[in-house]
Amino acid sequence: MITKSWVRGFRNLRDVFIDAGTASHIGIFGENNHGKTNILESLYFALNGQGLDQHDAKVMVETGKQNSFIQLLFSHHDENHVVDVSLTPDGKKRLVLDKKGCRSFKQLHRFLIGQYISVETIRVFKDSAEARRKDLDRFCGYFRPSYARLLSQYERLLRQRNKWLKQPEWEGKPDIWAPQLVQLATQIVKERFDVMAPLLQKLIVLAQRLELVSLDRLSINYVCKGMTQNGFDADQYAQQLTDKLAEQLPKDRRIGYTSVGPQRDDIHILNNGQWLVQYASRGINQIVAILWKVAQVQLLLAQQPATHVMLLDDAFAELDEVNRVRLMTLLTSYTQVIYVTAQVSNRTLLPNSQWFHVQHGALTVLQLND
Repeated sequence: MITKSWVRGFRNLRDVFIDAGTASHIGIFGENNHGKTNILESLYFALNGQGLDQHDAKVMVETGKQNSFIQLLFSHHDENHVVDVSLTPDGKKRLVLDKKGCRSFKQLHRFLIGQYISVETIRVFKDSAEARRKDLDRFCGYFRPSYARLLSQYERLLRQRNKWLKQPEWEGKPDIWAPQLVQLATQIVKERFDVMAPLLQKLIVLAQRLELVSLDRLSINYVCKGMTQNGFDADQYAQQLTDKLAEQLPKDRRIGYTSVGPQRDDIHILNNGQWLVQYASRGINQIVAILWKVAQVQLLLAQQPATHVMLLDDAFAELDEVNRVRLMTLLTSYTQVIYVTAQVSNRTLLPNSQWFHVQHGALTVLQLND
């Protein structure tokens, strides 16, 4: 778990020092627009090499500073480690793990992985097919390291085909990219199906643990845009996508991009055959979105011995007290939680925790009588 953190030159934050002491979890209280999310973003950047919502480096580095610097001290299997991450306004990143430079954050992820959840990300997960797809892709990259390379190859070919579609002299020339896209797309969708199955099983168990009796028949539907898909058969999928790419070629030429493929797919979580987004309450959708993240943590813990950190940005703000307590109890049983909130009374949700107060970008220890 993360035991200490230093942050310098990041957004509007003053030099920030966090020391968890002997506590297992960390809480940060502060009014809106005082830097709570910026602290979480600095930690997220140190863990993943990118900001929330793909923020530009110029935005994350404090105005007038040559760089941002974040240092994390964390324990993993009773061994202490140090991570140093720096970022310049032109986007250059440097990662050092235990005084050794790293070429990729994947090297850090063998020891430490961090995820971020906020009310906004829960809403986006509910409302956006792109957000659901990207979340699955991100997790597949953690769960199966070869997936990230596979997706990168596909996206590179997709950009080349889209560039070809925009060219006025394309007509009459063969679509040399389609066969390669079909081959890679088939592997990508297979990997997604292989990951979704254990995720669903974890999700079902978690819903039962929270005694969510209204979610008694959960399932996942993988939606291939413009295609019929019931389960996954590699040969059938490849043939369908081949036919669909040819069929959509005139339209794709008009719009200038490829309109079918895994970059357009979606996942629907169902209960009793009904899509939760359409038929369940907002509260149930928020709880399921959080449980989806917990299921991911559980699978990662079972596969690799990395330490996991959950960055919670007031993610329970719209839930009732009973479900807030249940979810926090569940999360803290699996992972370290770093929780920020605008309500100081919420510190009772987080057991065995060290609390801080952020005001105008400055962080101080929150006294018990505050």
